[in-house]
Amino acid sequence: MEQKYKRKTKRILSGVIAASMTAAMFPAFPAMAAENTHVYSFAGYDVEYSVTKEWDNARTVEVKVTNTGDKPIKDWAFSYNAGGEISSLWNAAVSDKADTTYIIKNNSWNYEIEPQESVNFGYTLTGADADMPEDFKLLSDSVEAAAGFDIQFNITESWDTGVKGEIVIINTQESPIDDWRLEFDSDLVIDKLWDGKMIGSADGHYSVACEKWTSSIPAGGSQTIGFTASKSQPEANASNFALSCSSGKIFAQSEVSDAGTGIIDDEYLAKLVSDGTVNVIRNENGEISTIDGKFTDETVNNEQDAANVLNHASGIFSSDFTADAEDISVSVSDDETFYRYAPSVNGIKVYGGQIILAVRNSEVTGLTSSYDRKIEEVNLTNDISDEHASQLALDSLMESVDDIAQAVSEKSGLDKSEAAQLLRDSLTTDAMLVVYSGANSDPELAWVVSVKNKLQFIDDGDTKVNIDYDDVYDYIRYVLHDVDNKYFICANGDKAGQILYEDTNKTKWTQASAEAVDLLGVNRSFSVEYKEPGFLSSAKYRMKDTGRNIETYTTSFIPILGTPLLPGSMLQSKNNTWTNAAGVSAHANMEKVYDFYNNNFGWDSFDGEGALIKATVDYRAPLFIIFGNTEYYNAFWNGEQFVFGDLGDLAGAVDVVGHEYTHAVIDYKVFEGDGDYISRGLEYKDEPGALNEAYADILGTFAEGKTGADKWLLGEDSLMPIRSMEDPSLYDQPENYNDRYTGDEDNGGVHYNSGIINFAAYKMMTDERTQQITDEEWANVFYMSLNRLTTTSDFLDARGAILCTAKTSGGFNFEQLQAVKDAFDSVGVTEPDCIHIVLSCPEGSGYLDSHLTGPAVNSDGRFHVSFLGRNYYQDGTYMSDNSVFAAELAYDDSSSYCHEITSIYSLTPGDYCFYLHDYANREETRSTALSKSGAVVSVYRGSSDTPMKLSDGVTDAVFTPTSTKTGNLWSVFWIHIEQNGEITIVPKDNYSNHIWAETIGD
Repeated sequence: MEQKYKRKTKRILSGVIAASMTAAMFPAFPAMAAENTHVYSFAGYDVEYSVTKEWDNARTVEVKVTNTGDKPIKDWAFSYNAGGEISSLWNAAVSDKADTTYIIKNNSWNYEIEPQESVNFGYTLTGADADMPEDFKLLSDSVEAAAGFDIQFNITESWDTGVKGEIVIINTQESPIDDWRLEFDSDLVIDKLWDGKMIGSADGHYSVACEKWTSSIPAGGSQTIGFTASKSQPEANASNFALSCSSGKIFAQSEVSDAGTGIIDDEYLAKLVSDGTVNVIRNENGEISTIDGKFTDETVNNEQDAANVLNHASGIFSSDFTADAEDISVSVSDDETFYRYAPSVNGIKVYGGQIILAVRNSEVTGLTSSYDRKIEEVNLTNDISDEHASQLALDSLMESVDDIAQAVSEKSGLDKSEAAQLLRDSLTTDAMLVVYSGANSDPELAWVVSVKNKLQFIDDGDTKVNIDYDDVYDYIRYVLHDVDNKYFICANGDKAGQILYEDTNKTKWTQASAEAVDLLGVNRSFSVEYKEPGFLSSAKYRMKDTGRNIETYTTSFIPILGTPLLPGSMLQSKNNTWTNAAGVSAHANMEKVYDFYNNNFGWDSFDGEGALIKATVDYRAPLFIIFGNTEYYNAFWNGEQFVFGDLGDLAGAVDVVGHEYTHAVIDYKVFEGDGDYISRGLEYKDEPGALNEAYADILGTFAEGKTGADKWLLGEDSLMPIRSMEDPSLYDQPENYNDRYTGDEDNGGVHYNSGIINFAAYKMMTDERTQQITDEEWANVFYMSLNRLTTTSDFLDARGAILCTAKTSGGFNFEQLQAVKDAFDSVGVTEPDCIHIVLSCPEGSGYLDSHLTGPAVNSDGRFHVSFLGRNYYQDGTYMSDNSVFAAELAYDDSSSYCHEITSIYSLTPGDYCFYLHDYANREETRSTALSKSGAVVSVYRGSSDTPMKLSDGVTDAVFTPTSTKTGNLWSVFWIHIEQNGEITIVPKDNYSNHIWAETIGD
């Protein structure tokens, strides 16, 4: 039954901590703490202002705020004269500015400063002409106000267990109420709010703050906050309303972004980049790869909320993009939640192309995207059946087990072809049609075929049951028991039937580094299981750590043939005496690696949920002849357990154990899909596979825990080192992306190319700017960054993921983040070099159009990008199905605001000309509308939020029209690019008249 009632309460704006905040407005004389550092002491807080670096007319500034009071400082913000222009701001955001006076506020995750705790933020300051700020004015919490407000509490719908309602705040003052916060008591359990943000709820007391778009209630106006709630009483009540507001802004509030209305587009992101709020990385196609920072005020608490955010940002993905909540899976790591959207095309699932939304405390902290808009252009006509695809997958597998077919033939007396058919009949397949959007390839329709062994066996933990080595089916059961392969097979076109990718890593051995540890007599401590003595038996022990759920085995072999059986036989002892040194080392080192992941990250076992960890030592490769020997110097993770060869003492190397363990962790941290359709891990080929190897090396090194020069060597305690993070070239690995291997061997160079990322990791960790960062903090950055990777992520994606994590989870300052960027730059993993030209106009400025002309990429002509032809491709056309952008009008606003972004992706040498055309007044030869429009044109390079400089190296490339000239075409500037890549920006500021837009630039 619906019930409605209204509660009206009149109060004076609360002054809960007015006295302390008023006292805080008067600073003590700034005291010199150290060279280039001042400490300002206020009532309730101290501010330490430090200049850490100076050059030319710029400096790097760090600010530390310490709460010296006994109450938390919430929603902090400071107003002060910075003495120059602020850019590259970290750990805070610009709320407002006038000249060089700024309001700097928190970045949501550092919203509150507890008593005796501190927050830090910093930035680059240019054009600085003041030694130190004179004052820091704290704008936060509630202050005394001279007028009041009314509250209306309305229940609009009611049912047995819940209600829907609204709280209306009516401003009865003659001035606005800004940055408000409302507190009240209620017996309702509020589960959802809109147009307000829940910042506190305990024991029936609620604290609700404004959203960005509801932050100001005008004089005589009102603000409505909607909610849904569950109830325990028949009547829904609320009482004790108290409203507090900001101490006020010293100048007008800046324009509210469209994100409050749910619109997240390229223009909006460009504003956030220019404000220093987020960093955006685009791939070589100009598509979003990473958004680092809070780019929306929407809260995310479930899959539907995540889908809403992605749909509000649909324009940055493609014009037809729509995300459904049912296609989103959730994973939680530490205090961050990651929502992974797996796209579909007309109901066909897409392999690859995930979008990951990172959320902390319900607030969005970033986004990673492998989404390829070309999936919408894929031909979905299927030319081959699932049966045909399954046969092709079986054909491929059978080619790799020819030696097993020979052994079956000898055992059974069948000829080899009949034996091969027997093997084939022992396998089962399952096929699913997908859009395959793998690494380094355009999306294609494909069958993904899973191939498994259908002959099952029973395992009691120690021995196999019903083993009959003379029975050919038992033999097949064991030699094929771990087959679990996936084959991606093109389903149409010229490549129909071609295998695009074979995920056979689970049945292949992977190369690993080694370390011989304690196999020559050094005692190790580890856990085992003990069995009480029984009738006619003595005490019995087995190598199993119950607490960590680790079991260690030795390999079993089929008699005569020598075929290895996994996991083998668990190591046992009657008197707790252990003679298998490899088993002792593997067991103890696995415990150490387990503890590393569990203690540092709270990650229980390789799957995060306490899965059984099996390690097998003394492994030899299959042997099908009586004479000879096949020894094995290697280690691998086969998708189910860890295996160590019988040569090289690999089980004794902690970094080898950590490397293989990390491969398993990656399988469960990076995944796609749900239910029966799931792909785990970084795709084991090309750049995703090299990332898989590099992450295993890096986190394996942290698990080892060494310091000094040996820290950077992999396998230094074995027969010989196998890799060096400090100098990859010592072991024939490339140190730069330009030298990477691009062939087919080694799954596209997964071990070879891993050296590039290893070298970048070494450089960032040894940079003098990062020496305050501990190994534990570095390990957390790399581990947490896995949450931002998709199964097909490449090196550029890893750069974005590590930078995002370093900022949000690691709390790196500006200089430290720059060290990470410089490390990636030095190994050639750079953000695609491009130029962005941003046009911003005030409302009512008319219809101004951006026009860019420049040198054609493959001829002597020139291209022209405008609303008439927005996309210019690297194949020299304006329409292309398989080429990437050379230049584009990335954002075209046809409203009266005239916000537009023009981007150059291929920096072809030559002259580029940028014009603004007043299309509305194109036939007026004496019009001054353009020169009086208030338009601002800014030029940026790459993902930088700082404008490029003119040839003098000082003046920003920011242009405004001359307000006294006539003409409907403004020639704004030229960009000249030399053959060596040097870029010069030349202001033009010429006016003329032009009627036909398509002839501009001729």
